[in-house]
Amino acid sequence: MSHNAPYHHFADRLALLKRLSERHMDALLDAQRRAAEGERDARARLRAIASAYVGYAREHPHGFGIVFDPEVCVPGHPSEAMAPLIRANEELIAEVVAQAAPELDDPTREAAVAGVWGLAHGLATLVVAGHIDAGQVDAGIDGVIALASASA
Repeated sequence: MSHNAPYHHFADRLALLKRLSERHMDALLDAQRRAAEGERDARARLRAIASAYVGYAREHPHGFGIVFDPEVCVPGHPSEAMAPLIRANEELIAEVVAQAAPELDDPTREAAVAGVWGLAHGLATLVVAGHIDAGQVDAGIDGVIALASASA
């Protein structure tokens, strides 16, 4: 296969990268869904989703990186194929947040969804970069959940 072979199927390099990012986002979402399926307790589901997120990033660091590359997936302007995947990821997290804390009002729930996603993404980024050992992830997630529960 020649190095130009992919361009028989894609208009340019960016189109190829967008398609790759969409495939990886779909796989990342699937990994989180599968992890959450096996858990009934909301906090266990939250931990499973965050752990799966970090695990996917560790197993597919380049694919994970391309999903969040702002030149490939422009913040606030995802591709037509990426937008529903991002929405589905937010909905999955929102479902678990609502299960864990049904008393939250909508603005607080939305902030919690962003916080959970940010926690998982931050841990994933730090693990991929080698700043945090992968073995510390679940304990870190549990610690944040315990902290949030204690202050509630």
